[in-house]
Amino acid sequence: MLAGLASGQIFGRWLEMFPGKAETFAETSYFGAVGIAPAAWWLFAFTLGTAAGVLVRKTLPAIAITVAVFVAASIVLLVLRPHYAEPVRTTGPDPAAKGALIVNMGRVAPDGREMSSLDEVPGCPLGLGKSVCALAAGYQDFTVYQPVGRFWRFQWTEAGILLAATAVLGGVAVGGTVRRRR
Repeated sequence: MLAGLASGQIFGRWLEMFPGKAETFAETSYFGAVGIAPAAWWLFAFTLGTAAGVLVRKTLPAIAITVAVFVAASIVLLVLRPHYAEPVRTTGPDPAAKGALIVNMGRVAPDGREMSSLDEVPGCPLGLGKSVCALAAGYQDFTVYQPVGRFWRFQWTEAGILLAATAVLGGVAVGGTVRRRR
């Protein structure tokens, strides 16, 4: 866990050499590698492996279970991450969305229905002038996002989720060990 915390801090300091990258949601791989999240992930992985080993009592199946559950947990938290807090919704260009975790983007038609920004706008040519034409026709772009200012809140939220799962897995490991000794 201390190694995960240290690596998160080292990687975060290294990213500070690149302006705007140290605390960003824009690149999802950075989120799990900086801050406190790596320490929680490392502790979760260790406890997961321990619990799998106690329950299965065979090395290779325990490793396979650990890898499978770890990958599944990574995917689940990646999908859940945008929903740790209520996202911000803006219409039109928003400079605050830079570096943010984009949840959804699209267009609102003049009649109020939402559409993908890739959907065709009637009467507008495809290409670079499409956005200007769409705005002139009464369509508005919207962005739903998590602001960069929530980076540390999300780090602590994810760490809390992982620590709760770690506590459960630790209980499973201890309970499995105690039952086998009797």
